[in-house]
Amino acid sequence: MTPSPAPPHPLPNPLRGGETGTFAHHSVVVRLPDIARRTLAENDFPSPVAARLRALMAEIPDAPLRPLTDSAAPDASLWAEYLAPHAGQNWLQVPWFLAEFYFYRRILEATGYFLPGPAHHADPFARQKERGLATTADAIAALCREVRRCLDAPARREASLVALLKANLWGNRADLSLWPAG
Repeated sequence: MTPSPAPPHPLPNPLRGGETGTFAHHSVVVRLPDIARRTLAENDFPSPVAARLRALMAEIPDAPLRPLTDSAAPDASLWAEYLAPHAGQNWLQVPWFLAEFYFYRRILEATGYFLPGPAHHADPFARQKERGLATTADAIAALCREVRRCLDAPARREASLVALLKANLWGNRADLSLWPAG
């Protein structure tokens, strides 16, 4: 496999949450703890899991990102590698994208996703997703009909594009990508 060529221009610096008033700051300081609170409230977790989720919420945004503790997980060595350059940095100092992914990985750690037992590979967001799909099923069906209608009429390319974009956004909503935490 041939390696990809370098981009023609230097990449911009990554977004970080340190600047108040930015999307990244709001996402780390408000959105992530709200998602953790909602996850805790919408599940019947055993008390050790609930304690781990509360500890995660308490770390955000000022505590440094810590190494993962579920060292037997298949991605543990990769996470150690990702986190190493950011040792000692808190949630606002690391690149926002890393903080975002690390947060969801920490939820999996807290719930025991990779450990043998009742939570093994159990989606901690399953109830939210099921409820969201149930409440948006009619809207998704209507979008699917619109997409099919537009695809059957090649002259309606702009309408087809709009319908496909709407369907994609509904897909993001269904997987919690665009849902507000509250």
